Amino acid sequence: MKRYNFQEFADRHQVVLIAPTFVDDDYWEPEAWSGKALFQAVGKLEQIGGLKAQRLYYYGYSAGGQCAALFYAYAPERVAAWAVHASGVYFEAAGWKKGVVPVMISCGVDDEERYVISRQFIFNYREAGGNVVWRPYPGKGHELTPEALQIARQFFADQFERLPVKYIGDDDTRMVYPLSEVRKIMMEYRNPL
Repeated sequence: MKRYNFQEFADRHQVVLIAPTFVDDDYWEPEAWSGKALFQAVGKLEQIGGLKAQRLYYYGYSAGGQCAALFYAYAPERVAAWAVHASGVYFEAAGWKKGVVPVMISCGVDDEERYVISRQFIFNYREAGGNVVWRPYPGKGHELTPEALQIARQFFADQFERLPVKYIGDDDTRMVYPLSEVRKIMMEYRNPL
């Protein structure tokens, strides 16, 4: 929690942060057991705190990113948005029909395998109708950088503040267009800004 530094964000938006630690090596596979365990913990916190049940926001780095992506696929109806940095595992997004939520993905370009895996997921999720904010970091590897954390915090702040997408960036050309010109960019390269 301290490393990610989401405390100020949580206070500003009046949200509860949960940082689960799982004891099993397959914790990122929610169907096995961790999905049920997480939702039981969330239910208990809602009960103790007198909180109204709401959809969740997930963030994860590396294996935690795998967890965020797979937990969304496990129970998409329970998720409002999710973001990852340097994830190497995603669900199959080609033909995804379970509804889409906003996603933010970042990765170091020198983290080659995860970079390629992330790009393929982004193409497929966008083609299924999802919005993905994509931020590659040239010259960076697998490390979690302050810049990656800052863009994640901004992504979630935009979700809470319900800021509309005003611009579309082209992942390929790096050109930015007003939303009215979205058709200039192929769907799989559309980066909502």
